[in-house]
Amino acid sequence: QVEGVGQATSFVVIEQSAVVREIVEPTVQVALSVPLQVHTGDVETYLAGPVRTRFDTIFLDTWETVDAVHLPLVNRLRDLAVRHLTSGGQVLLWGYRWMVRLFEEACRQLLRVPPGQRRAWLTGQAGASPQAVALLAPVAERFERATVTDRAAALAWCRAYALRVTATE
Repeated sequence: QVEGVGQATSFVVIEQSAVVREIVEPTVQVALSVPLQVHTGDVETYLAGPVRTRFDTIFLDTWETVDAVHLPLVNRLRDLAVRHLTSGGQVLLWGYRWMVRLFEEACRQLLRVPPGQRRAWLTGQAGASPQAVALLAPVAERFERATVTDRAAALAWCRAYALRVTATE
């Protein structure tokens, strides 16, 4: 137990897969000494719905890989989850820091390309997914004509963008 952090009094799980629920629920139920509620459904639908219960902690891990292309979805889920928190509650996001780091590295690579060539470089990357190109397109647009003399400021802009970009419904 971490100092200043209380122990859980209950757990609520939203699991999309009925098969995963059938496998995991009995094991988790035995391991916990507090009540467990498991619901089969879509967590985004749950979080977008009316706030019926408030949570001290919400842990989200609904993306299949730790890849920066998931940042818009993760940020959207994070923003929806905040509505369901108690005062002082927290949202934990599996792999989020790593995703942001991957995005920052992609920005570094893009910013190494000479101005005026960044957009073409981005769209010409072999193997780049359409999601990656779409995620980095605003960075290429923002810095398309600018010689980046202050890399720290440019990366700070990229990081702020990564933290706020969200998926549309």
